[in-house]
Amino acid sequence: MNKAFALALVLVFLAAFFLTAFKQAWADSQVPQLQWSLSYPRQPSTMNNAKVYHFDVGSCFVQTSDGGYLIAGNLEDDVYWGPHGGFFDNYSATIIKTDSFGNLQWQKINPAFSNTVAIFQTKDLGYLAIVGGWYLLKLDAQGNIQSNSTLGISISGAIQTADGDYVLAGTNDKIGMLVKTDENGNLLWNTTLFSLDPHSNDIWASNLAMTKDGGYEVACWGEGYGEVIGTDADLALFKTDSNGNLQFSKSYNYNPAAGQTLPPEVSSGNPTFPTEVYIAATNDGGCLLAGTADSPDFTAPFLVKIDSQGNWEWNRTYVTSDMLGGSIASVVQGTDGGYFAVGSIGSNDASKGALLFKTDALGNMQWNQTYGQASATLVSLANDGGYTVTGSGSGNIWLAEFALPKANVSSNTPFPTAITPFSPAMIAVIVVAVVVSVTSLLVYLKKYRHQNSLPTPPLPETATFI
Repeated sequence: MNKAFALALVLVFLAAFFLTAFKQAWADSQVPQLQWSLSYPRQPSTMNNAKVYHFDVGSCFVQTSDGGYLIAGNLEDDVYWGPHGGFFDNYSATIIKTDSFGNLQWQKINPAFSNTVAIFQTKDLGYLAIVGGWYLLKLDAQGNIQSNSTLGISISGAIQTADGDYVLAGTNDKIGMLVKTDENGNLLWNTTLFSLDPHSNDIWASNLAMTKDGGYEVACWGEGYGEVIGTDADLALFKTDSNGNLQFSKSYNYNPAAGQTLPPEVSSGNPTFPTEVYIAATNDGGCLLAGTADSPDFTAPFLVKIDSQGNWEWNRTYVTSDMLGGSIASVVQGTDGGYFAVGSIGSNDASKGALLFKTDALGNMQWNQTYGQASATLVSLANDGGYTVTGSGSGNIWLAEFALPKANVSSNTPFPTAITPFSPAMIAVIVVAVVVSVTSLLVYLKKYRHQNSLPTPPLPETATFI
């Protein structure tokens, strides 16, 4: 009887687990709800006999220990001299501190730097900013510069490690490098990923990602991989261990038609190539390459899934009418194993809106939407499980937070027809588990009540020995 009761409890717990996971997957597949959206305007510079326009963009951010955000961005002033004069651009780096709801607390602007690549909170609750692709700026808690250093490489991506140090990817004179520093910019180790002939075509490194095994992956795109890896391709991936030792490098020919059917109007056979790529680690030890595919036929976002050994698993190119002309700037894996990507429709200067879309774990589109006169540059998982997005909105730095719908499936709420990884077979398993669990409990309770209703047999008489 105890075994039957234990089995029933196990089945109940399993059914509850699957139902909870199913409800969460259902919530993750829904369009997120905008919690708040704020932009941070500034007064443009004024000059005699000149018109000055500004275009400001948030390039990166970090959620701080107090729950707020620190946004690092770039301020661009386009100065037009008229009526027959030319124009020039002026850039300044900026950092903005907000509370947890995006309300401005303070802002610092420094015209000596521009083009911030990454921002982190340091162990002393100050910050480390990587600007201009070259400089590491150590900031105090109020954003004041305490020190700056340079590594002599153009930095394209950076991550903060668990020990409080930093790993950065970049190039220097056609040499791809991965370096590790402390928060003061002191070099701990460096690795050469590739080295090109000075007369070769360029390779552009993207950001980098920390993999499940503690190593690092750097994605690249462009021409010239034949000199690096031995094949002519337009995407490449470099994988190292946690100490920067190169484990493998692989290149890929991007084919948007592989594994999928493209509409006739965009499948004339013209070559398609990536014009940018972004890398994100996945929870299975592999990575996702996301970016923009370009050809004479179309420009559209793409996703490529790579396993932990660098093998190509699948790719998707999103060429529906509402996605053509779109680009991906950042992607993150959600709690359901799917992917949440952001970018824009159209160029930054003439954007039709920030592009936000969600796929399942196999890259199948679940929803997409555009947001205002904006462009998105970075998305990250928020502490509350939602998504935080930064970029530019109406020429100003923009920050918004989106929350996932609550996983409270009611009897009158229709379930979507396809949710990965919950196939119809998995749903059937859940239903069977629930039925078996309930039936086992009912059988146990019936037998238990029956046993308790039987008369208690008399105790045997105690035998006495003389």
